Amino acid sequence: MTDATLDSVAAQLLRRTAAFECFRTTSRNISVGFEAGKLKAAQTSERGGVGLRVVVGGRVAVGGTPDLTAVQATIDSAVEAAAYGDPFGFAFAPASPAPPVDVFDPAVAKLTPADLVAVGRQAVEQLADLGAGATVGVSVDAGVATRGFANSVGQRYDYTATHYSLSISVEFFGHDDIFNVWESAEGVRADADLAAMIAAVRRKFRDARDVVPVGQPKQAIVLTPTALTQFLWPLASGLNGQSVADGVSPLADKRGGPPILPESLTLIDDSTLAGRPGSQPFDDEGVPAQRTVLIDRGRVTNFLLDLRNGAKLGLPSTASAGRGLTSPPSPSLSNVLLAPGDVPLDKLIGGVADGLLIETLLGVGQGNVAAGDYANPIGLAYKIRAGQVVGRVKNCSIAGNIYEDLKKVTAIEDRGHWEGYACLPHVRIDGLELAVE
Repeated sequence: MTDATLDSVAAQLLRRTAAFECFRTTSRNISVGFEAGKLKAAQTSERGGVGLRVVVGGRVAVGGTPDLTAVQATIDSAVEAAAYGDPFGFAFAPASPAPPVDVFDPAVAKLTPADLVAVGRQAVEQLADLGAGATVGVSVDAGVATRGFANSVGQRYDYTATHYSLSISVEFFGHDDIFNVWESAEGVRADADLAAMIAAVRRKFRDARDVVPVGQPKQAIVLTPTALTQFLWPLASGLNGQSVADGVSPLADKRGGPPILPESLTLIDDSTLAGRPGSQPFDDEGVPAQRTVLIDRGRVTNFLLDLRNGAKLGLPSTASAGRGLTSPPSPSLSNVLLAPGDVPLDKLIGGVADGLLIETLLGVGQGNVAAGDYANPIGLAYKIRAGQVVGRVKNCSIAGNIYEDLKKVTAIEDRGHWEGYACLPHVRIDGLELAVE
């Protein structure tokens, strides 16, 4: 796919519509997978397509296709469908430059399947001594993607981004027990610290071997960055501008008001960070990337907004629009950061007399998410006694309301850890409801 494809689509839409957006994407991805210590897959895939949003007669429609031979039919269909679309009640992004955002690594663009297989095999070999019952899995992915965009008010961009991810897991099958531990890294560059990841997997595997009693139903809970990402899901839903505009978010009237959470909590969405997987120079509506403070010391200061939902609320876009080839844009997170606190991790855990260190939660999105409710079985958690991890616990879950339970935060680690698209510290919460089977 070439820029000429996008320009020819834009030229036709300029003649046939009152306003439009169009974009084109291409991607090439290499995926390598090891299962039970053996290479199971090594493949290269390519994808691409053209998407558009058109305004005709004051109404809007979207269209898209991965088939370049069907672009004309897609344009015709979208123009015809606009007569039945929703009223167009906002303006497209004007021409404006993007901030400098580092999203490309030429070294990743040159990687081959053999390079990724070598990384996976090295990880498998370094964990081969874990013993009977332990099986090692590794996945390595690398890719290059391009995106071009044009609209009827002069915004035009093209950029190329790279992506690299490495995930290492160990699954254990015992006589009456099964568990899984893992470590992952993701970004623009192939800079995952393999030695550190192997050490982390070994530590988690060692700590998980012995099963110990859970203890009392109310105790101190320490959430790892992985678990915290899952735990915060209802809060992210409440901050989504579409939920706010639809009137289903409990935060709809909280913007600019007094604190609703502890002053220790500041949450940021930032698509300008160098080398991170959620970074991009523009969002999918052509709005330049930006840093958005969503919660500032407990106060709701902004929502995740695209152009349409921002217009409904009388607010500007926060460069948060994401879209697929055939779907309309909607607000989405980029890179999420929770501001660190002032407690080193060893002291945060060392200060727990009786509690749990939760590594993962299951069933994210269960409960009345719109109201902030959650109910999650615990996937992997460790028991803490007298400041020491003493083993793994089983068959327990947590439930509550995110807005009430975040008020129970008593300590935040003094640094963040990247977990996919999020950089989060460990957080201690006292008094969560713990159910034990």
